[in-house]
Amino acid sequence: MELSVPVQNPWGENEIKTGRAAIYVYGRITYRDILKTDRFTDFRLICRGENLAKGRLAPDTSGNDAD
Repeated sequence: MELSVPVQNPWGENEIKTGRAAIYVYGRITYRDILKTDRFTDFRLICRGENLAKGRLAPDTSGNDAD
């Protein structure tokens, strides 16, 4: 996943590049399975470090859940 992230300010950009700060994207996917049971998947993606220059989001190690 890639997206364009406009620079907000030089200090903020430096904090993200060095890993002291990050951009998080949260979301929820809802669906009904073949047995007509409602289900969901919560996800959290993160952008920090070298991924900022590439505009890449990666799955985070926490903030993800499914039912």
